[in-house]
Amino acid sequence: MEISEQNPRQRSRNGFTLVEAIVVGVILAVLTTAAVVVYTGFIRETRQQTTASLAETAAAAANAYTRKTNSNLASGETDVPKLHLYYDENKYTITIEPDGSGDITGQVRVVFKSDETIFATALY
Repeated sequence: MEISEQNPRQRSRNGFTLVEAIVVGVILAVLTTAAVVVYTGFIRETRQQTTASLAETAAAAANAYTRKTNSNLASGETDVPKLHLYYDENKYTITIEPDGSGDITGQVRVVFKSDETIFATALY
């Protein structure tokens, strides 16, 4: 009967070494960070586009209202209900700023409430 001893380096390995697990963890952390940055940028860009679209819609409504009534809108938020816009008042603030020349023109400003760096203006 012969007893054979295996070389410790030739033993079969089950599982992963600690170094392999750390490398995989670092790779996953880098990929997750990149995904979060891309997703955050996408959300911000989408909010900016939505705000700009709402500003253009409000400006078109203000233009139609002033031409129909031949009168200018009041400055601020008081005349916004006259435009009959459907939007989430908890997310956006719409203000009207007549140009002050007595003409029926001006601009509409829309601000995203939770991030005031996201805003848009449109002329009417």
